[in-house]
Amino acid sequence: MAECSQRLKRVAFTTLSSAFTPLTAYGVPHPLPRLTEKDKKFVWSSECHAALSTVKDKLGSSSILEFLYSSPSAGLFTPNTDASDLTIGAVLS
Repeated sequence: MAECSQRLKRVAFTTLSSAFTPLTAYGVPHPLPRLTEKDKKFVWSSECHAALSTVKDKLGSSSILEFLYSSPSAGLFTPNTDASDLTIGAVLS
């Protein structure tokens, strides 16, 4: 997964950067969410590039990405998924 996060490309659509909004709690700079503001011109700056690099590093770090350790008493996990024409997502509950 860490390798996948490093292959993220430059944001091509303003709606994609909204996916990074939860990472602001982890100290990610704010230029990515600002790209989605209404009536603002989309300008990809060096600050945006640095923020995306930070996001890629955070996505591959152990604070976000961890191996699943479970025991027989932990119970079952439920995969929840969603998809659109642009992306897919999944989470284990």
